[in-house]
Amino acid sequence: MNGFKNTNKENENYFYDKYKKSNFGWLSNRLRYLAIIFIFFFFCFWFSTSAPLDFPSGKIISIPAGSSLLKVSGILQQMAVIKSPLLFRFAVRFFGGDKGVKAGNYIFDGPQDVLTIAKRLVENKNGLAPTTVVIPEGTSAEQIADILSSKFPDFDKTKFLKISQSREGYLFPDTYDFLFDATPETMRDAMLANFEKRIATIQDEIKKFGHPLADVIKMASIVEEEGRSTEVRRTIAGILWKRIEIGMPLQVDAAFSYVNGKNTFQLVTADLATDSPYNTYTRKGLPPTPITNPGLDAILATVTPIKTPYLYYLTDSEGVMHYSKNYEEHLFNKEKYLK
Repeated sequence: MNGFKNTNKENENYFYDKYKKSNFGWLSNRLRYLAIIFIFFFFCFWFSTSAPLDFPSGKIISIPAGSSLLKVSGILQQMAVIKSPLLFRFAVRFFGGDKGVKAGNYIFDGPQDVLTIAKRLVENKNGLAPTTVVIPEGTSAEQIADILSSKFPDFDKTKFLKISQSREGYLFPDTYDFLFDATPETMRDAMLANFEKRIATIQDEIKKFGHPLADVIKMASIVEEEGRSTEVRRTIAGILWKRIEIGMPLQVDAAFSYVNGKNTFQLVTADLATDSPYNTYTRKGLPPTPITNPGLDAILATVTPIKTPYLYYLTDSEGVMHYSKNYEEHLFNKEKYLK
């Protein structure tokens, strides 16, 4: 009996092992195959969405205006920004870019996957940090061009001067933030728009003063150079407007710096005798154009001049102003403070 029972158990184990191999074994193999297939497709997806090894970190990628999504994906693949143009186009549509991506210049600090690239181009997140540029009061268009050239290596100085020198006096001096790809037109227009915005804040004073804005800006450009404090500027403005009223030449040295770059202490008699539209010793009235781009304080000082009995002034080597009522007193001050 015992031997018979053991035989039955052996038979049961045999049939169970056979059943397990024929069913659970097949299932185990199927799961293994599925796992391999999953890993394979996951690897393919990861590889296709990941950044290329030669990803152009820190370089500018330009997307031309009007480019189709197909063309954009081709550009990005050619520039090694993405591996799969097809996945990129799917990702763009997923992120709501049915009408395509935003044209412009983009920069990527480091490698990014295709999903991130697509989202950034749909949302126009170009990654470009603006460059801060400070334009001091009393800076001429040519000096502004030099400042911009020092900040932007590819800046077209010649073009800026061509489109800006006729707007001398209206390129408002201020602090600006420009993107690296800002054009000369963009920069000039920003300064002109700022001028309009700032001048509106003192429009009442300008209107009350009664002189045309063009004359105000010409005079303010001189006042900007001749004085450094508000009170001094208002005093100088009063003297210079008085000279115009009585038909006396302005006789300001600042105008020469616009022509030959010389300041008061560099001018010689020959310079004063050389006639030109900007020689305020040989010509009466205001110069034909502003000689600098004045700040708001100089403009406001010009239209709110202080009336004094003075007709002359000079600045000594330490920047201190000295006023006189007549030419004799002026000669005395020159002898005393400029020798």
